[in-house]
Amino acid sequence: MQPAIFLDRDGTLNFDYGWITSPAKIELLPGAGEAVRLINESGRLAVLVTNQPVIARGECTIEELGTIHQRLVDLLGEKGAHLDAIYYCPHHPKRGIAGERPEYKIRCHCRKPAPGLLETAARDLEIDVSRSWMVGDSERDLGAAAAFRIPGVLVASNQEDFKGDILSDCAFRSKTVREAVQRILIDIHSA
Repeated sequence: MQPAIFLDRDGTLNFDYGWITSPAKIELLPGAGEAVRLINESGRLAVLVTNQPVIARGECTIEELGTIHQRLVDLLGEKGAHLDAIYYCPHHPKRGIAGERPEYKIRCHCRKPAPGLLETAARDLEIDVSRSWMVGDSERDLGAAAAFRIPGVLVASNQEDFKGDILSDCAFRSKTVREAVQRILIDIHSA
């Protein structure tokens, strides 16, 4: 069994431009490719876990999301990095958006902060959960890590925006995903 570093997408690996509905909007954050390459070189799995309510909102099809993720994979590949798997939640519980897809407008166990995406990945990939981490830029990411009982790292360039309860679920904070991964790997090797 291999440990994993679970990674959020928007705001963690790529710039967060709101609802991303086109591959053209995928642009890696500085250091993201290096961060994923470091995970690859460490022998851990790099697993993307992302909420994608654009499906439920009717703003993007599953096929279009596939092309968006392929763009991310291609950009990481240009940096010598790869994701071992991609898991996404297409659901969103709030109704009332014009064009929404009712079959995806549900409360589910896969939408972060629920741990369903991490649980499915752990089962599918036979992940050693006891040595795994989660890196993300939101309270939802840290909540999923806490629910899955793994350490969560908050990546935020403007950390003053995060206060109170969100930080109680945080193993540590970092300004970039590269810094977060470097520190995780140092902490692992020094333990």
